Amino acid sequence: MNQKELDPQHSTIEVEDPDQFKAMMIGASVIFVMAFIPFATLACCLPQVAGALVAVHLFTSQYSLTLSNGKAIKLAILTCLMGAIASWVVAMGLYLGFDYQVGARESEWVSLTLAEKLGGEKAVEQTKLALEQQKADGLSLKNIVIGFVASTVFACLSGLIGGSIGAAVFKRGEAKS
Repeated sequence: MNQKELDPQHSTIEVEDPDQFKAMMIGASVIFVMAFIPFATLACCLPQVAGALVAVHLFTSQYSLTLSNGKAIKLAILTCLMGAIASWVVAMGLYLGFDYQVGARESEWVSLTLAEKLGGEKAVEQTKLALEQQKADGLSLKNIVIGFVASTVFACLSGLIGGSIGAAVFKRGEAKS
């Protein structure tokens, strides 16, 4: 037998990768909840970036690791995809089942307010006509597909932003590349 094989200092033990699922689920839950808060969806990518940051923070805290940009971005994108797709499915279910659009009143109010401030009474009338036409047109399969693709792409971009910020901010110990 080789002495090196018996020496504990020279033995190699393969360690499993830490589990990211719990951090991803909690971050996705943050995104899901924020998707149904009035006006939160009007804050651009803030809810998804917040969920991604929560996931990266929880993961790095739990395992005392510093993630590389790539690992943090992967964790954040997967988190954003889970949260965005889950909230999109529930929102579509509410719309198709109960004719309720999440955030529709808030979006209408913002649109009318901006039209009034920027374009005056004529712009408000045009905006009202466009909103009425949109309601009359309803939801088509094309709109559903476009909404799903847009949500997915937006989640990936938000995860990229959140993961990059999280990798730079949450440094907890040994680097995990």
